[in-house]
Amino acid sequence: DLPFDMFYKSNNNVDIAMYKGRLYCAFRTAPTHFASKKTMLYVMSTDDQKKWDFEAKYNYGNDIREPRFLVYKDKLFLYFFKGGANPFSFAPDSMYATEFVDKGQWTKPRKIYKPGYVVWRAKEHDGKAIMSVYYGVGLYSNETKPTHLQLIESIDGYNWTLVNGKDVAATTSAEEGEFEFDDEGNLYATLRLEMMGGKVCRAPKEDITAWECKFTPYKYDSALMFRHGQDFYVIARRNVAGKYNRGDFLPKYFRSKWYLVRYSLTRKRTALYKLDKEKLELKPLFDFPSSGDTAYAGLVKLSDDKFLIY
Repeated sequence: DLPFDMFYKSNNNVDIAMYKGRLYCAFRTAPTHFASKKTMLYVMSTDDQKKWDFEAKYNYGNDIREPRFLVYKDKLFLYFFKGGANPFSFAPDSMYATEFVDKGQWTKPRKIYKPGYVVWRAKEHDGKAIMSVYYGVGLYSNETKPTHLQLIESIDGYNWTLVNGKDVAATTSAEEGEFEFDDEGNLYATLRLEMMGGKVCRAPKEDITAWECKFTPYKYDSALMFRHGQDFYVIARRNVAGKYNRGDFLPKYFRSKWYLVRYSLTRKRTALYKLDKEKLELKPLFDFPSSGDTAYAGLVKLSDDKFLIY
């Protein structure tokens, strides 16, 4: 019964949230994985995961990605970013925020933070909303340009400022900063280096922007980190062919292009990893039933020992 006036072949960028007894799901639909004027972002909800109700639809004549829910101060927020329309370019424009009002009613999306930034994850911590973002303009066109991965904070869900006034990583092609906190407030994180591999990081509770990171030749795309007790886990894409960065002896410009092409032609799975907090390494546990260009999970904690994953 959902009023989908158009439903395309590429359906991805999923997130879910539980709010006042209902499950909310947001996802992107477009003709392909790449930017398109036809891209739409749908939001739907359910109380039994069988019958779904339409909540909202967003279309700007540009690409829309990274829907992120946040339940904060008894409110349900949805964040996303608008990009360009050229399928051969990654061109972030602005991030947006909208808020649930009533069934099928959401506030008009409003721009937040700075132009060119991309939302990755939003969580509540120590009474504040914390969001990881990165500057995505030029990500694929300039392999030497830092991407300014940041943590930003808010007390109302709309007005955001830079935590401690500094980037957490200014590394070339750093993006998708995924993070979680332990009971003491210390931070653990992963980030994707689009042109090189990835990093696994930690930061002390005294300064959650002081990331200490360890490089890995594996690329954990579209990561989602969560806790079970004192253990940390990550759901991310696994490259069946192994390492992304194989130390090929090519000039940096050609090497990064070769890595991207080779990686795009290899098989992928969605896998569950466990974080080794001492070694700052992710240990693969198993693959979820999956194939193709998957991952990008959404997760809701149902109880101490039960999680719902889309």
